[in-house]
This record gives sequence, structure tokens and C-alpha cells, in this order.
Amino acid sequence: MALNFVKTNVAPGEPVTAQAWNAIVDGLFEVETILSTGSGTVRVTVTGDQRDIDAARVIATDANGVRYEAVQQTKPGDPFVFPKLTAGAYTITVSAPACTDGTGSVTVNNDGTATPTPVPVALAFNGKRMPNVLGAKFSDAVAALQPINPRVLDASGKGVPLSGFDAEHGDAPVLMQWPDPDEIVPAGKDPYVIIATTIKPSALIPTPNFIGMSITQAQIEAAKQGLLIKVV
Repeated sequence: MALNFVKTNVAPGEPVTAQAWNAIVDGLFEVETILSTGSGTVRVTVTGDQRDIDAARVIATDANGVRYEAVQQTKPGDPFVFPKLTAGAYTITVSAPACTDGTGSVTVNNDGTATPTPVPVALAFNGKRMPNVLGAKFSDAVAALQPINPRVLDASGKGVPLSGFDAEHGDAPVLMQWPDPDEIVPAGKDPYVIIATTIKPSALIPTPNFIGMSITQAQIEAAKQGLLIKVV
């Protein structure tokens, strides 16, 4: 019950009415209630890939649906901190891009302590992250690329499979990749890499010495080398 007190002094010896006494009791009760409703610091430790933890938001939601956001880590390994939460029960939610939300719960007691402390929450990555394969031989990059199954092209635009590729493709360096190293592949988008184009040198066939031969003789010698002489 909210009370609006009017300061009124009485002279010594004057009696206190029942109404005044009840007002005193009600006021003391409200003060006790306010003082007994404490607040405390809540710490949340998040486990998972530090790259995801760096991008995480940690939210505490009370019984009335009011949300509070924690202060970020000061360095890897430190907890996320809610400096001052009013006594009560809270649901802790940790979220980050391409991760399954991690959840926990905590109770802030009237004496300012929190149970549990710290609150452990795991963050699980379930997306695709592009590895750094720039400059690597394609054969060396394949193992890192297989989990994200990118589209592979050579510089001429020809598709190259991730397995069963020609030996010459294996030695080709990776020239380009999307997205950039360590970035998350956007949902619904296909990552890709581009490798150098392999150029097969043409086979050189020695030309026989046709000097002094007739046309027929030259055609016979040329045929031995897989050549054809046409008479126009």
C-alpha cells in the first residue's frame, strides 16, 4: 500500500490515535519490504567457439517478461555480467549468429547472492564458416572445404568437383573465396572458391625431312608421324 505521509509533530504527552498508530506500522512494514528486496550481481560463463562468444548477446528475462542485457566480456574467458538485478528468478538466454540459443536460469536472493554463480551456458554453432584457403593448393584445401561443400570453379568458369578432380587441378592454387576467411556463410547462399586455370601444353610432333621426296613419299613419311599432307 503506497502511503503519503504528512510530517506532523505532537507535543509530549499527547495520545497517539489508532489511525496514527496504524500509519506508523504500515510505513515501517513498507520500509522493511523495500529493504528486504535486495539486488545482486549475476555472472554468466559462456562456453563454445570464441568467435561466436565475441558476437553473443546475453539476456536475462524476469517473471514479468522484462529483459536485461549483460555487459560483454572484457577479455576471452571472462564472464558476462549483470551488475545489478533485483531479487527474483530469471531465465538467461545466450544468442549469436548461426548458433543454437543457449539457456540457463538463476535466482537472485534477497541478500544479494545469486544461485548458481556463475551461470554456465553452452553456445553451439550450427552454421557454416568459410575456412582460410587462399593461396593453398586445391588438393590441400579440399579437406577444409568439404564441411561447407562450396561451389568450385577454375578461372575460366569451368566447374571442378571436390572429389575425383583431375591431377592438374590438385596443384592449382586457390585464387578467390567467398565469403572471406572465418566469416559465416549466409543462410540460403552457396559459398564458392575459384582456382587457377590449368593449361595443358600441346604435344609437339617432329616434322620429317621432306627435302628431295616426291609427294607420295612425303605423304608416307608424314603418315608415320600421324601427319596428313593434302595436295591442293
